[in-house]
Amino acid sequence: TVYFDNVALSPADGTASGPSLAIDKAGGYHVAWENQGTAAAPSTIQYRFSADQGQTWGRPKPFHRPKRAQQRRHAGGRCRG
Repeated sequence: TVYFDNVALSPADGTASGPSLAIDKAGGYHVAWENQGTAAAPSTIQYRFSADQGQTWGRPKPFHRPKRAQQRRHAGGRCRG
């Protein structure tokens, strides 16, 4: 479980690793971590945001891979239309 100032940011029923915190110019807190998967469910990268220095947090949001069509357009480091 990932904690910030005694607030659990990740679910207690999973295994989280590698939390990273960034603070933007406006004072917003950005936290990302890996929820380690199982054979039935792959690992995911999760993200949460706080606009009030960690007093409250938005819901966890998973980062998603681009759709297959987007992956093909960006193959080889060049974007194709």
